[in-house]
Amino acid sequence: MRYSEQREKILLAVKNCCDHPTAEVIYSRVKAQMPDISMGTVYRNLRLLAEMGLVDTLETTDKSLHYDGNTEEHVHFICTGCNKITDVFVRAKIPAPLKDDGYHVTGSKQIIYGLCPECRKENKKFLQGD
Repeated sequence: MRYSEQREKILLAVKNCCDHPTAEVIYSRVKAQMPDISMGTVYRNLRLLAEMGLVDTLETTDKSLHYDGNTEEHVHFICTGCNKITDVFVRAKIPAPLKDDGYHVTGSKQIIYGLCPECRKENKKFLQGD
């Protein structure tokens, strides 16, 4: 694949943040540096970067697609209240039966759903009638 300055800026916009941005957020960050870039260019390059394994994609409970520049193995916690995504780093081993049965695992994606501390607090207030 040929080098593209736009693709590089898009990749850096994902890799240099830790907030799991949507394409729209990435577009606004890159547009500040490259005013002529289009939303379509951002979408196409994000799809390509994901296909190449340079970024990961995550879908939240509201069906928004988010991007993660950290492609190392880790777990994501997605809050079902506010859709905030949090990285959780754990050491997980590949289950022995997979190895024993001849499978070659190239990656995995684990997502945990629940309420973040802020939403739990709000939910508790709501349930108590505060």
